Amino acid sequence: DLNGAGALNPPHENSTYENEYCVALLVECGDFDYFQAGDLIGTNDGSHDDIETSVAQTMSSLGKADLEVYKVSHHGSYTSSNAYFLNTTTPEVAVISVGYNNSYGHPHQEPMQRLQTRDVFVYQTTAGGGFALPPADMSVVGGHVVIETAGTVNYIVDGDAWEMDEQGGTPVMEVPASFALLGNHPNPFNPATEIRFRSEHGGAGTFEVYDLQGRLRWSEAFDAPAGESARNWRGRDHDGQTLPAGVYLYRVTVPEGRGAGRMVLAK
Repeated sequence: DLNGAGALNPPHENSTYENEYCVALLVECGDFDYFQAGDLIGTNDGSHDDIETSVAQTMSSLGKADLEVYKVSHHGSYTSSNAYFLNTTTPEVAVISVGYNNSYGHPHQEPMQRLQTRDVFVYQTTAGGGFALPPADMSVVGGHVVIETAGTVNYIVDGDAWEMDEQGGTPVMEVPASFALLGNHPNPFNPATEIRFRSEHGGAGTFEVYDLQGRLRWSEAFDAPAGESARNWRGRDHDGQTLPAGVYLYRVTVPEGRGAGRMVLAK
């Protein structure tokens, strides 16, 4: 669909409606369905026209309303991802492309909560400048979100394997039963914190710390024993420099799985 999906009159040259004119694109690969539509609008509020609803109706009429991945329209603006669209397309995973600390306050609270209510797991390119879901419902990747699939059985998002056609699931590799991330203690911390996790079998792993701009500030390899374990971080980068106070993202990876969370460095 394009040019307002039939809801707007031609010649479709009014710049006021440039978001409503966005092209809506459904990409299929076997059983895998991916949808993106630029800055498409999903609300009628006097300044905008709802195009998402008609697009969702078209997808439903074609039997294509069962998405694996939905690239969230308009960077997670309140104008996008209306309830009808999400209820009709039933995405399992959402991807939000958003600038760090952006002046628009994207992503906004309303679409994020609509996604959370429908058990849609969110991958976000940066922490953005607005509302954030708890780590159990989202992953901030600190850069590009890579999606891989052969169109059958499963698909891979940022290294996490998802089973095809399972709504409201959890990543197969994100937090398996044999692996659990137990958080960091204390939080906030100064000058050090322990990131704790449990691994049934242990093995070679990595511990990484990113700032909210997605820059890798600390990384180390380790060999974890079976059972509970921990990594210690003293708020420093690779060069031994003390980092400024603020929020940091961490990720622990072992052969059994991977977990990510947030921690606060206080001064």
